[in-house]
Amino acid sequence: MLLHLGRDGGMSRHVSVVRLCAWSAAVLSACLAATVHAQEAARLDAIVVKGQALRADVLPVTAQSFDQELIRDSAARQPQELLNRVAGVSVDNYNLGGIADSISVRGFSGGGHGGSLGFMLDGIPLNEAMSHDDGYADLNVVIPLELERMTVYKGPSSVLYGNFNRAGLVEMQTRKGGNYQEVDASGGSFGTGDLQGAVGAENEAGQFNAAMQLSRSKGFRADSRFDKGTVAARYNWLVNPDLDIAFSGRAYSGRWDAGSYVTQDRFDRDPYSVDPRVQGDGGKKNFFTGRVDVNHALSEQLKLLSFAYATHQTLTRWSTYPKDATPDGPWSQSEDDYKRTVLGAGMNLNGRHMLGGGSELNWTSGFELYRETTDYLRFDGEQERSRAGLEPGNNRRYRLDSTGLFGEVQWVPTPVFRPTAGLRFDTFKGKCSVRGRELADGQDCSSTERYKQFSPKIGFSSQVAPWLDLRSSWSRGFALPPVEAIYKRGVDLKPNTFDQIEVGAKFDLLDSLEADLAWYRLTSSNEIGTVGGVAQNFGKTRRDGVELSLGWEFVPDWHLAAVTAWSDSEVLRNPDPHAVGARVANVPRSTSRLEVSYRPELGLGGFAAVRHVGRQALNVPDAELREQRMAGAYTVFDAGLGYRFKHKGAHRLYLNVANVFDKKYASSAFMISGQPLYGVGAPRSVMLGAQLSF
Repeated sequence: MLLHLGRDGGMSRHVSVVRLCAWSAAVLSACLAATVHAQEAARLDAIVVKGQALRADVLPVTAQSFDQELIRDSAARQPQELLNRVAGVSVDNYNLGGIADSISVRGFSGGGHGGSLGFMLDGIPLNEAMSHDDGYADLNVVIPLELERMTVYKGPSSVLYGNFNRAGLVEMQTRKGGNYQEVDASGGSFGTGDLQGAVGAENEAGQFNAAMQLSRSKGFRADSRFDKGTVAARYNWLVNPDLDIAFSGRAYSGRWDAGSYVTQDRFDRDPYSVDPRVQGDGGKKNFFTGRVDVNHALSEQLKLLSFAYATHQTLTRWSTYPKDATPDGPWSQSEDDYKRTVLGAGMNLNGRHMLGGGSELNWTSGFELYRETTDYLRFDGEQERSRAGLEPGNNRRYRLDSTGLFGEVQWVPTPVFRPTAGLRFDTFKGKCSVRGRELADGQDCSSTERYKQFSPKIGFSSQVAPWLDLRSSWSRGFALPPVEAIYKRGVDLKPNTFDQIEVGAKFDLLDSLEADLAWYRLTSSNEIGTVGGVAQNFGKTRRDGVELSLGWEFVPDWHLAAVTAWSDSEVLRNPDPHAVGARVANVPRSTSRLEVSYRPELGLGGFAAVRHVGRQALNVPDAELREQRMAGAYTVFDAGLGYRFKHKGAHRLYLNVANVFDKKYASSAFMISGQPLYGVGAPRSVMLGAQLSF
């Protein structure tokens, strides 16, 4: 069993609940799979979840999907590793254990670690409204081996998500049904080991799917250990041909130490070292969720999905940052504690209809209700995780009630004209209360105003030739004011809105060459900042970009995949004149990835990939720092070999080398307290693994 480890490497007395669940689920899964594996499974209709009635091939927006085969071939240990394969997307690794990485897309840098990207798992949001950062989404709770499909929608184009959908949406679907038993095991550099398992079994009575992941790494820097375990299971009871009821659950536990970020001087001299002013950083998190789905086929054209779920999690993070711009000045450790509970329910009606003349009408509509409650406790000025003599800076309970109504219609009268129109309406109402003694001013903790937001989407696609598909769309997204502003008494703020115009083309050439080209413009208004200590709507920005993706099987079993993107951003309006005309911070000017792979059905294969991330601004100029500081570009090369064979199943052995040329680079860069700080990219690492399927 996995026991929680302290910083001294000693074992705690409490066995991880997640590991107990994981072993139980694995044993149960194996027994169930053995029982039904020999049975002839009935052919079952695909389970419908939110939005699946719409045809993906005629949507007028840019989207890229990864199927289960590609997800597994990537040997990913975290789902976000796949996002670097998407044009215009860059994963800015912090390499701080269980802390979510930041993801840059379409001129926004706060995906995952903040609220720029929406994340859905089987139609349920993963973003946390008030935990750690507004919109924080921790993908450690998702097991790569359990995924059937992962789709990235660019910009605020989807009606399936409201808040946190300004840069795009990452939709993840787990496997449902099927008979399979799979194990992925790998180990390598820096004491890293990863074990994933998945089973599926089905018969006329129901479908069972389960997955687990156990992972451990000592890290490539001192004080960088990370241990985690995740288990997920789902049983779908087929009550009758028109009705099924699914029960699912998920549990995660993680413990980590972290070396924090490094200053410019330390990055230049020894990037893998830890600043001596950083003592005892790290964190711990537990996550549990349960869910019930009722899927009812009202007719051949209509399917109704109802769901209810609950989530409970705890997160504690210790982090150390500089207190001022002095390079040799003091750093201070803070402790942030969150206890988060979410209750949610909703319904989703999907329809597909064939009309006269061969035209097709597809639509989805639904509503969802969520209540999210977060108890937040913060201490500043700690030493080695000790609160001795300190009073809490914050000791509060936040609650946010949200309601979402959405609908989208897709009409396909002819391949040349395929219009789509959608609308989403969201309302939010929050409440804040002081739970006990705190240093912060209790007058800044009150109920919010009721926020209302309409988000229209409209566009069309057109197949003008067998080899050319065009699309154009306009969509609006939004972001609520940040927590530190929204709960202050007397604050009157509007949501920050984002309007996207997009034009794109998809090419199918030479029977084996596919390409997608897109241009977009994203304009924001009512951006929120502080002037004279008062939060106000004052900002406006513009983000332009071009994205290109290419896939080509130029000879049998040889594949070329390339993505590249260029982006330009500008601050259009700001009360500080030094900011006007500057670039938006923490967004690469360009990103590219090129991969050549040889993937035969059996035998030896391999791949080589190169990824380039361009320069980016570290700050937006202001009266104190009028210069816009820049972080340098970097290029990383990866390669691997794999051998496929069959012996009572399909198997693959592989050897992957990341950062082949041992490039020293900053995988994330930003400014805190006027100092440039860097998250250091991993040096060369080697992973040896086996993928077994029975």
